[in-house]
Amino acid sequence: MGQLIHFSGMARLSEDDLRALEKAASIIDVHPDWLAAVMQFESGFDTKAVNRLSGATGLIQFMPSTAARLKTSTDALKKMSFTQQLEYVIKYFGEKAGLRSLEDTYLKVFYPAAIGMNLDFTIASEGNPVYEQNKGFDTTGKGYITKRDITSTIRSVYNKGLQNGYINVSPLQA
Repeated sequence: MGQLIHFSGMARLSEDDLRALEKAASIIDVHPDWLAAVMQFESGFDTKAVNRLSGATGLIQFMPSTAARLKTSTDALKKMSFTQQLEYVIKYFGEKAGLRSLEDTYLKVFYPAAIGMNLDFTIASEGNPVYEQNKGFDTTGKGYITKRDITSTIRSVYNKGLQNGYINVSPLQA
């Protein structure tokens, strides 16, 4: 039996979904709690979640161009079950992605170019569409978003989940 941090959005998942999440994390080679934190933040585990500003859709908020690169569409993603959409999460990350932290796991989704950069790395400034779509990360109103802003946010999501404790995930019955 495995355990996952009990993120609030997991209430919508079945036992089979939770096992599929653990399996996907294993294929990607990231800690399942890290992948779960990303999904909690991006979509609350809702496969139909859509960002009204960017059109990003689904569990990890696939941009329309990313969905097309993965040979699907945001409309198709919205119609998929959790387990079906996880296949596209795996395709996006790639097998054995080599991500070694919660922060890098999230940056792979949000802004991969920031992986390996210092915490003061500027991701976007006012006027840039990336900033305008994500200015909520700029909590101090400085006019730009840094890697620190992004990583502290996902760490906060993770820590909030920890306060909920863990849920047990039973293995498949043979």
